Amino acid sequence: MRETPNFTGWQAMVLHREDGNTEKLIRQLRLLGIYATLQWAPLPAVALPDLVIVDADQGWDDLLPWNGETPACPVVALLGSEAPGRIAWALGQGAGAIIAKPIATSAIYPALVMAVSIHQERKATAEKLQYLEERVRLRPFSPPSQSFRPHVASTRRALTQSCATAPCAAACRWSRYRPSFWRCRTSAGGRLMHVLKQMIRQPTALFGLIVVTLVIALAIAAPWIARSAPDEQMFDGLSLEGAPLPPGGPYLLGTDTLGRDLFSPLFSPAPR
Repeated sequence: MRETPNFTGWQAMVLHREDGNTEKLIRQLRLLGIYATLQWAPLPAVALPDLVIVDADQGWDDLLPWNGETPACPVVALLGSEAPGRIAWALGQGAGAIIAKPIATSAIYPALVMAVSIHQERKATAEKLQYLEERVRLRPFSPPSQSFRPHVASTRRALTQSCATAPCAAACRWSRYRPSFWRCRTSAGGRLMHVLKQMIRQPTALFGLIVVTLVIALAIAAPWIARSAPDEQMFDGLSLEGAPLPPGGPYLLGTDTLGRDLFSPLFSPAPR
């Protein structure tokens, strides 16, 4: 809907108990040119109004005649509760807009426009679906001709011959679930070589493979690379003055204030 509707002369039904919200609502509807009727009873299926405004806080399933189906007119819900069940009920009744309680006069007109727009979109979509279903129903159905079967047989023979000359002919077999096609199985080694070739062609993937391989190798060799346990205090890990040793010599990264090797913790957690 590109243009806002003109509500002058519309008939609206307000399904709500009479209170201060309904007085403000009806007064604003009359200013918009809408003749509003207030009632708190189920809406009859005949002589439906142009617009329905329903109380979603206290409404029940039989309050509206469509009850979960596509509404026959635009629906606006009045909601003062944040309960998910009440919101779901309003949406199930086809509400295209919600006006929060207490009602603000500035929120009435935008809600009416939104409800009318959504109702028109639903109506257009339903008409389009009905048109497409009618076209599908009237479309003539022609079974496959007899001339098509020799073509299928020749295709099967061609697939059989190509599979017999392929390197994976020994692994080819007729599928139990798809008897119209052949499937070829390659060995696990062949699939692995194919993956490796694809990774070699991509420098980023090759770099990642090298890094992962290096990390795995260091994790395996950690017991032989690490000088000692990470929490072991070495006898010669401190100087005569009790200071940590600098990097070099038997301690590649030096020691800490307790005489522990700083190089060993880099590999010790890997096998755990």
